[in-house]
Amino acid sequence: MKKWVIIIIVVAVVAGGVFLIGRFRSQQNAAAQGAYQTEPLQRGELTATVGAKAPSSLGTDALLDFRMEVTLDGQKLTQAEVGLLESRVEVELARAALERSMGTLGASP
Repeated sequence: MKKWVIIIIVVAVVAGGVFLIGRFRSQQNAAAQGAYQTEPLQRGELTATVGAKAPSSLGTDALLDFRMEVTLDGQKLTQAEVGLLESRVEVELARAALERSMGTLGASP
């Protein structure tokens, strides 16, 4: 008889723990879903400027200024953001090259 009481208590504690953990996780998920706000996608204006500095004298400075500034909707992008754009362009170029090569591989001469 004592053994059955212990088993019932252990089962009740485990069931209560499972219930409380499930409730805690569902509250966390509900809070996380309400934390984000979405907006419709809009296409911004991207501007890249190369060689904006006027040459000061003849020599290497007079050839061309290779400092590049990139702005998106009037806000200057950081080097990290420019790097993300560059990597995305590289991925798109690689994807286009792959699609082009897949098209030529399937064609027979």
